[in-house]
Amino acid sequence: MEYITNLFNNICNEETINELFGTKLRKSKINISDALFYRLSYSEINSKKDDIVSSLNCKNKTNISRKGYNKKESNIPVSIYEYIANNLYNH
Repeated sequence: MEYITNLFNNICNEETINELFGTKLRKSKINISDALFYRLSYSEINSKKDDIVSSLNCKNKTNISRKGYNKKESNIPVSIYEYIANNLYNH
């Protein structure tokens, strides 16, 4: 579990992602770890995007719309998910 935590802590920021993957993500009210959590949580059976957004807003004391999370997550390249999956698989 510590490996997974370290992996996400090391990669879940705009600077690291921009450097490793040549993207141009910018900082916003929605951080990378929350955007990844939003996408990965939605893969859970019977999950609803509105419920995920509500829990994130409650945790972060924000009022960000589902559309905001969709937009932030859509800017994250698939190569980041591949990088995370490969690191988890090879560990």
